[in-house]
Amino acid sequence: MTPKHFAEYQPPPGRSAHRASAFSLVEIVLALSILSFGLVALLGLFPVGLGAFRNSKEKVTHGEIIKLLASELSSMRFDQLASVRGKPYYFAEDGSPVIDTNESFVYRVEIDVVQPNTPLPTGTTSPASLSDCSTVQIRIAHARPENATPWRYNLIIANRGL
Repeated sequence: MTPKHFAEYQPPPGRSAHRASAFSLVEIVLALSILSFGLVALLGLFPVGLGAFRNSKEKVTHGEIIKLLASELSSMRFDQLASVRGKPYYFAEDGSPVIDTNESFVYRVEIDVVQPNTPLPTGTTSPASLSDCSTVQIRIAHARPENATPWRYNLIIANRGL
């Protein structure tokens, strides 16, 4: 079967040959308006997604910093916990420690011993005395001034007899 030339084409009854071969202007405008509405809605979600990504990345970094400091505090002698009070620590964007403050750092961290003799939670079966735990507060602040409000995390450090 050979294709018919346009001049030989016979449209279905009630339709013209011109109408059957193209979209109308109204159909094109309607399609473009639906497409543009969808694109605007999609582009509106990008800032929300980027903000959520940035927030989750920051929380993961805070977790890495806290894990590192908790390990360091747990390995210290219990009577030396007060010596870290107010001492600043500096960390890079990925949570790794920065030794030289001339390097670029993103987070400034301070440790405070809030409650030297933390009572154990009720219902604990451990025969430990009240002097076996200490509550430590870790304050993580951004180096940038627009993020001046520090995040605060509390840890209970146990006396491991070191």
